[in-house]
Amino acid sequence: MTLVYWISSFLIFNEYFCGLSLAINVNGLTYSQNEARIKRKTNSKTGCTAPSQPKNGRWIPLNQNKTIKENEIVDVNTIISYSCDTSYKLSSSEADRELVVCLNDGKWSFPEMPRCQKLCPPMYSTNTTNLKCKKSGVPVPCDKASDGTVLRFTCAPYFEPEGTILSRKCVDGNWDYSKPTCIPVCGMKFEQSIPLILRRAIPESYNPWMTAIYRKYNKTTNEYLNICGGSLIAPNIILTAATCVTDYSGQPNDKNDYIVAVGKYYRQYQDARDADTAQYSEVEYFDIHPNYKAGLQNYLGDIAIVRVKTAFAMSKFVQPICYMDFDFTLVPDMKGVVSGWNIIKPDEERKDVLKELESVYKDYSTCESEFEEDFAKKFHTPDKICSGQFNKSSAICRGDSGSGLMFKNPKNNRNFIKGIVSIGPIIRTSDIPQCDIQRRTLFTKIDYYIDWLQSKLHLYVETEQKMRFGKLMFLITCFVLCYLADSSNGFSLSSNSYAKTENSSLIRLRRQNRNSCNDGFQCKTTQQCIDVDKQCDGALDCSDGSDEFESLCKQQVCPGYLFRCDYGACLSSDKQCNGVKDCKDNSDEVGCSSVPKVNTYCRSDQFECSNGQCVSADSRCNGVTECDDRSDETEELCLNIYCPGYTYKCAYGACVDGDSRCNGVQNCVDNSDEADCEVVPTPVPPTKPTKSPPSGSGTTCVTPAQPENGRWVYASNQQAGNSGERVGINSIINFSCNSGYRLSTTEKDIELVVCLEKGNWLFKDMPYCQKLCPPLYNSPTITMGCKNIESGTPVTCDRATSGVILSYKCAPFYEATNPTTVNCRDGTWDYSPSCIPVCGEKRVTANTLIVNGRNVERGNYPWMVAIYRLDEDSNTYINVCGGSLLRPNIVLTAAHCVTRNKDGKIANKNLFQIAAGKYYNRYKDSRDLDTAQYKEVDLIETNNEYKGELRNFRGDIAILKLKSPFALSPVIQPICYLNVNEFSLSLNAQGVVTGWGFTKSGSDVADKLKEIELPYKDDNTCQSEFDEEWAAKYFAGDKLCAGYFNQSTSVCKGDSGGALAFKHPTSKRYFVHGIVSIGPSFINNQITHCDIQQNALFTKVTFYFEWLQSRISFLTKDSS
Repeated sequence: MTLVYWISSFLIFNEYFCGLSLAINVNGLTYSQNEARIKRKTNSKTGCTAPSQPKNGRWIPLNQNKTIKENEIVDVNTIISYSCDTSYKLSSSEADRELVVCLNDGKWSFPEMPRCQKLCPPMYSTNTTNLKCKKSGVPVPCDKASDGTVLRFTCAPYFEPEGTILSRKCVDGNWDYSKPTCIPVCGMKFEQSIPLILRRAIPESYNPWMTAIYRKYNKTTNEYLNICGGSLIAPNIILTAATCVTDYSGQPNDKNDYIVAVGKYYRQYQDARDADTAQYSEVEYFDIHPNYKAGLQNYLGDIAIVRVKTAFAMSKFVQPICYMDFDFTLVPDMKGVVSGWNIIKPDEERKDVLKELESVYKDYSTCESEFEEDFAKKFHTPDKICSGQFNKSSAICRGDSGSGLMFKNPKNNRNFIKGIVSIGPIIRTSDIPQCDIQRRTLFTKIDYYIDWLQSKLHLYVETEQKMRFGKLMFLITCFVLCYLADSSNGFSLSSNSYAKTENSSLIRLRRQNRNSCNDGFQCKTTQQCIDVDKQCDGALDCSDGSDEFESLCKQQVCPGYLFRCDYGACLSSDKQCNGVKDCKDNSDEVGCSSVPKVNTYCRSDQFECSNGQCVSADSRCNGVTECDDRSDETEELCLNIYCPGYTYKCAYGACVDGDSRCNGVQNCVDNSDEADCEVVPTPVPPTKPTKSPPSGSGTTCVTPAQPENGRWVYASNQQAGNSGERVGINSIINFSCNSGYRLSTTEKDIELVVCLEKGNWLFKDMPYCQKLCPPLYNSPTITMGCKNIESGTPVTCDRATSGVILSYKCAPFYEATNPTTVNCRDGTWDYSPSCIPVCGEKRVTANTLIVNGRNVERGNYPWMVAIYRLDEDSNTYINVCGGSLLRPNIVLTAAHCVTRNKDGKIANKNLFQIAAGKYYNRYKDSRDLDTAQYKEVDLIETNNEYKGELRNFRGDIAILKLKSPFALSPVIQPICYLNVNEFSLSLNAQGVVTGWGFTKSGSDVADKLKEIELPYKDDNTCQSEFDEEWAAKYFAGDKLCAGYFNQSTSVCKGDSGGALAFKHPTSKRYFVHGIVSIGPSFINNQITHCDIQQNALFTKVTFYFEWLQSRISFLTKDSS
């Protein structure tokens, strides 16, 4: 075999090199080849140095009868053949072998010898996921991908990507992300794409996740009857009520008696009218919740999973339902929908078609008052929620068992299941009990059984459809049970059968990892239990008021038909301006003289423009102005949003389609997507290398096509030629690229290609032009380097093309905000290298317990700054306040530190000096000269609310911009503040304040920096501990309270402006939540003293976060 291969390889070589007679002079070289010899005018070298053997491969000589050792000098024309081990491939070719020739100048024909690159694990397309791979713009098989290969994927119709990253990169033999997965689109209807002939009369009641569960009632004739509904949660999984698939003791029925159908509109089994859309499958398995014991436990745990034998195909008529979104919570009066074939509506005749009923969600106490007391006590258990219509002659009834309660999430317009039809009252007008169509229904609460469902679904969902936590889509459905209100001996069951059960006491399930209130809400300090629905409803149900804390309610989303209190609670809209204080902060009665009864604010799924106009929430920062005043596309709104890697981020921050860059169309409002583009506007990926044209007659070559974004010219006259022209042997054409592009074959600006004998060009694949990524350079905070992934060769980062990877590191005391390896793909970097100062880290734990505080270890709080003010009488600087470093040139402090207290007018900035890295109080103390830095103030900004004592110190917050930034060091680093509004404080959480204030009431200020730990307190507790008159005056909504009561420990004068910092439980970094503002005082001997027995008030950073963020962005935009 070796001999045969040697001969064939030698013939291949001769086809290109033997028998040529060239006389070409290029760059001082004369090429004259006879018998495969290439000569220089003056030969100074007689051969080449044999290279080292490649790792994970080898080379062997082809035209030598002896072995060749590494570093041995070999003759001109020596050929060596490179090959790689299994699971590796050559860097220079897609073929299994690469021939390298020793040229006459003593150099090998490859400037860089071939290397063996590890192949990434093979990837293959599936029925739902279509994969395409490219390397340097050239398509390659995804099962043979090497370094630099980019995989992109698309999903089949009715499927969507799991996650937002739609590409993968092969790096060092591994894909940078897991295998691409497409999952069924959940919770969306595709009615607009359904042909009119198939729509029938179902635009409202059509729900593609609705399933019909049939049971065999005649085993002789194999006839099936629809006994229940269910919901599709995955292609092979249905969720329904345990009652639908069990006997009256809770034991599973025979699975062989069941058939499940999807895509149904007509109730009858295998109805010819929906044969074009319906799909049927047998049952493989039932899984019943272990707590389900039917009537013996009052139908707790009434939930079951049905796995079908044949997975259903997704279509316009068959889609799963979404189920889990912890940010989407129900509030009273929210309207949901239930579907079924037996829904009762007033003045509507019964038909065998699918119907839909609006169901209004109600809080626990409202429902409790509407049910009979006996029924409520027995069945209104912790795993139930209440919804429906009251006295409207509309209800869910027998035969609709298993149908789900569905709500649309206004954030993404997808339908989610929040409850399951479980049990409802009945009445007896004859011998047969009837559904009470005037009452609401109890639904099983989805969240109560989340853990069990997810554990089961992980086992049952088909491998191709397995989804990560939080992406599984399912619906909990339960059986409708009817309760005989006037009967003492039991209740009746639906499904065309009835049974009596013995009365049993109420059983409440307890779940692991829950508080002692089961699924209820536990008040913070009193530990009392209230219904979860009573959170953030405007009423103080907890005696400590913790069910209406702003920290709890502010993130709540209120649907458009509800009124939202200022602190976040959701109320019925008819409670606005009704003369009654329904919000605890009375915000429902503010400005009512000019506010009509009808809501005038935007819905929760809308964005409110600055002019009051309401547009879709999705319209923000999308490159298109929907607001008449253009306020949905501003830098202030958009600059800091995150744009996924497959999109393009406009200069002002909006995210537009990834193909928008330089496509000749303005997609960004500021036209930044078309800035600095070349004459050829559309950025295209590197084109597939132009293959050599067909061979000529043996004495001519056929010219190739002109490359995109470049050109070739004849070397003889520098004139461009056309594709398909015939040129003689020894003709030379020069390839070059347009500005912003570079040649694929060389780092130089020009590549020479020669016509050889036999009609072949010197290059098998012609050079093509690759788009350059925007040039990147080192900065004082970022050091970067670039290399070609295929060859490993370093390249300059200002001339990078596809296949180049950039690695960077940050300067000391800085950290990266994006991944530190960045790929150049099709002329665009994946990310922009970015380093920001490390924030919120201290070297050691704070001392427990600035009155009665303790000295700080030097450098413990590197964000602490001292604010010195010039005393014009003594011409010396005095430490008047503390502050916090947010950025190297931005300091956060209290407004009263830099203004006149009476009216809030800003003081002269030239009076101030700001020092960081300080430990000792005194200005320019010699003991900390080695660590301290001092800066002058360039600008002072206070919030518009601040008017000093005139407004009781509301808005006591200020930003100082420095004339030059501090140099970060071990003792000078900023505190964290971004995302502080996502870090909620819990009651009694320990915060820390540092300062040089008075150490004892009436004493001198501290010489050394001190610290004190203060517990966070809720508003009601603090309110009760303050003097009533003082609290009414100063305890405003922009303040938070922390401290000790009657423990002789507090902040004091001189500590103002310092940060109240809390450690994040996950990142262990400190975030500034408050700014030392004001506290009670008293006068003794005509001297004002701090009241060290009292708590203190701090300006709440979250209250002013938007203002803070917008001003910092503006003040630092030139320096960032």
